[in-house]
Amino acid sequence: MNQKAPRSTSPPGDQPGGDDRPTTHSTSSVQPLLYTLADLAEALRISRRHAERLIAGGRLPKPDIRLGRAVRWRVGTIQAWLEAGGEI
Repeated sequence: MNQKAPRSTSPPGDQPGGDDRPTTHSTSSVQPLLYTLADLAEALRISRRHAERLIAGGRLPKPDIRLGRAVRWRVGTIQAWLEAGGEI
């Protein structure tokens, strides 16, 4: 009655008593605090170029943060703008 347990093929970190490295989690459920232009376009479901045109035409809120040519919008700014009837 001396049977061996089957060997596990899972990585060492998945086994009890295995490696103690922190596990990585998918970031898909993490909401950003700031939008880049690409993030903003994706959130609004428009192309980046269309977002650029809306900005140039003054139809999107001004960026909350500007560092040189890098611009960022707070997520709350965009949400408030949409709730107030902002149109794309």
